[in-house]
Amino acid sequence: MSDVETSDYDSDSPYEVISSGESTDEDEMEASTAAPAAPWTSTYVDEDFRSRVEELCAFECCSDHCLADAQESVSRFVNSSNNMSKEARKTSFLTALAVSASAELVERRRGQGRRQRYAYILPYCGVVCKKAFQAVYNVSNDTLTRARNQVAEGDAFVKAHKNKGNTHAAKIDEPFIMNWFRGVSMRIGEPCPIRFRKQRNSDGVVVRYTTRETITFLPAYLTWRNLHKEFCTFVADNRPDHQHVPFSTFFAVLSKRCKDIRISAPRSNVCDICSVYRSVSSTAPTTAETENQAMHALDARAMS
Repeated sequence: MSDVETSDYDSDSPYEVISSGESTDEDEMEASTAAPAAPWTSTYVDEDFRSRVEELCAFECCSDHCLADAQESVSRFVNSSNNMSKEARKTSFLTALAVSASAELVERRRGQGRRQRYAYILPYCGVVCKKAFQAVYNVSNDTLTRARNQVAEGDAFVKAHKNKGNTHAAKIDEPFIMNWFRGVSMRIGEPCPIRFRKQRNSDGVVVRYTTRETITFLPAYLTWRNLHKEFCTFVADNRPDHQHVPFSTFFAVLSKRCKDIRISAPRSNVCDICSVYRSVSSTAPTTAETENQAMHALDARAMS
């Protein structure tokens, strides 16, 4: 066999020849002169990300168009922001404002003095205008003002609220409110053992549902506002040291904890007991049902 072995490689073979690993000068020149890939061709492939970058770059913030020629910088910032948690984004926002607060620039004169312009410094982008800063961080003018005041007071950290209960709600004495409300219902409430409601089903048939759960109805002239005023008066007379309970908390606690106590709907000349008697009585009421309804009518007339 000769010293030089012939290769069995066929040009039509589906396999490729592996190079020896040595690169020529022409290959290195082609690699160096190749155009850089777009920022979203490899790492950034999300359509939402691409549209967000295009929206920010086309945003008309001022006459200088701060973000128009900073497509790569905006892409890096948006990609970093998407990978951050909510707390991390707030920290980045406050940190950028803290850096901006220490780099205020003297811009133009106003009257006899000079006006200092707040230099908004954006990561990867540098100094931008206020509108561009708000658009990138997606914050409103009020949020930006509150954050600037917070940074001006020397507090550039995010307020810690995680895993901490609502301290204001923890001071609300719910059992005290519920006991007062149940006491009122026992004095002036009217228990109703049977209730019914009508509902039209999918076939168009009206079905009547009944429940035997005892529900106490307060008089119709009472409203939640009136009950709250009565409660505040009771607290002021008996427990002056008790924390004031706002109406929203008062209504939320009672509507959630005391579902068996409700306010009667206003009706003309018809009470809840009469409605119960009429709903449970058959077409041919018995003597006992008739006597019970008559006794109730006599009592109602005596009270009126």
